[in-house]
This record gives sequence, C-alpha cells and structure tokens, in this order.
Amino acid sequence: EAATNLMHNLEQIRLAQANAELKRFQLLRRLDSIKTRRNFELGESALSSLNGIRAYFHHCSDMIDGVTPKLTRLQDKQAQSREKHDAQQAPWEIKQRSLTNAISEVGAKAASIGVIANAVSQGQLDDMDEDFISSQPTSLEEIESIVRFWELPQQLNIHSLYQRKLTPGVIVEGWLYKKSTNRLALNSWTRRWFILDRTGVYYLKGSGQNEGKGGNNSKNNVSKDWMERVKVCDILLCTVREINCKIKGNPNVRFCFEIISPNSKSYMLQACGPNDYKMWVAGIRACIEQQLTHGKIPPDNMLMGAGKPTK
Repeated sequence: EAATNLMHNLEQIRLAQANAELKRFQLLRRLDSIKTRRNFELGESALSSLNGIRAYFHHCSDMIDGVTPKLTRLQDKQAQSREKHDAQQAPWEIKQRSLTNAISEVGAKAASIGVIANAVSQGQLDDMDEDFISSQPTSLEEIESIVRFWELPQQLNIHSLYQRKLTPGVIVEGWLYKKSTNRLALNSWTRRWFILDRTGVYYLKGSGQNEGKGGNNSKNNVSKDWMERVKVCDILLCTVREINCKIKGNPNVRFCFEIISPNSKSYMLQACGPNDYKMWVAGIRACIEQQLTHGKIPPDNMLMGAGKPTK
C-alpha cells in the first residue's frame, strides 16, 4: 500500500511538473508572439492612418500621387511581416500539440496509478492478480525507475521548441544545493547557481555590500555587479567524492557529492536528480583529466585564491 501510494504521489508530482512546463511554454510563446506582432501592428496603425489621409485628400491628385507609392511599399512590407509571423507560429503550434500529447500521457499514467493506489488503500485486493501484487516494487529507486520520475524534464524538452543557450566557455551550469557549514544556520541547504569551466568551479551569490550602509542610497553607490561569482576551487587541485546514501544511512544525501581541495574548504553539494548528478560528477572529472593531460602547473598564488569572490 505504501509503495502504490508513493507511486501515485510521484505520478501526481510529474503531472504537476508537466502542467507547469506547459504554462511556461505558453508564456514563452505569448512573449514571442508579442515580439513578432509588434512590428507589423505598428505598421498597420501607420497604414490605417495613411489610408485615412488618402481618403481625406482624395481630391488632391498631387498628394495622392506622392502617397500612393509609399503606401504600396508599406503594404508590401506589411504583407511580408505578416507572412513571417505566420511562418514563425507554425512550429510553435506543432510543438505545443506535441507537448500537450506528452502531458496527456503523463496524466493518463497518473490516473492509472491513482486507481491502483485507491484500491489498495481501500483493501480491494481480491480483484487483483497475486502475481501483479507481488511484482510491485518496494524500494524508492525501483518506483522512480518504473514511473520514469527523473526522465520527465528530458521527455518534455524533446517535445518543446525552446532551449536555453549555453554560456560561452562554460561546460556545465545549473542549480545545486550547497550544504552550509554553519551549525546555527536555520536552513542547512542553500540553492545556488553553479558554473563549471575548464579551470574551476564557481557559484553565484547575491551581493549585499551596499545595503544598510548609511542613508545615502544614490545611484552612484549601487553596485552594478549585484551577483558575486564565488570561486569554489581550481580544477587542477580538486577531487570529487561521491556520497553513497546507503552507506551513510541517510536518504537526505541522495545525489550528493563533495568537492575537496587543499586550498579551500570542502563543499557538500546535492544535485536535482540522478541525471544532473552524473552530469556534474562526470563534467568535473573530465575537466580534471583534461587539465592533468594538457594543462600547466598552477602558480603559487592559485593556492590562496579559492573561496573568495572573483573580480
């Protein structure tokens, strides 16, 4: 019963995530439509005004002769703008239908698991086959694998049109949870945007240096670099240690790994699922191997450079 309830809950979570992805998709489509419609709507407004001027001054042949060529060119340009807009909307329509179908599949699976979970919770096990009941998974990993819980982002991205552009020079970037070393902290895990390039690992931290310092809050005192890029370690000097939650006996350390460096404190990080976990661990190790194979010996000042905001 606990396993089926868990499967039902996970399917509901997948359905909620899928619907949220659809809302984001629709918002992005709306923004793209507004952007493309802006030009030809302004042109149509001008075109309407020119048509009004033409009707008002129809008795003035000289003015009509001067306006007509410009009006014709504007009409042609507006026709091209509308055709371009319609052509850009076609792939959005196709992808939205595909995304909607994918979400429908997730919803159908969630409803199917919900029926089973409801039957189990009400003790209606007589109508179920014994082989079916005995074959139900019991561990969290098996349930996640069956419901394909961690495959949802990839499944939806396949059916979506937009993809975030990678930052030049960055190998891996994304959200990770950083464990605080302060035992008095109310929240021991903090969500940070981490960046991996070929030389080091960094994370972005909000800058509050100008907050609360006197009463002068002029524009000249506001820092332009409101996000600090804090260096975690140098790739050439760090190692990555994977954390096994079964050995630790703590399910809260799933998808965790530790970055250890001799020139800075160690960082305990948690990824948002097995795919991100493998991507980060493999990416860091690949950079280490690349630096050891083709890199140079680090200078002495590198040994004191980690753990501080970069300029």
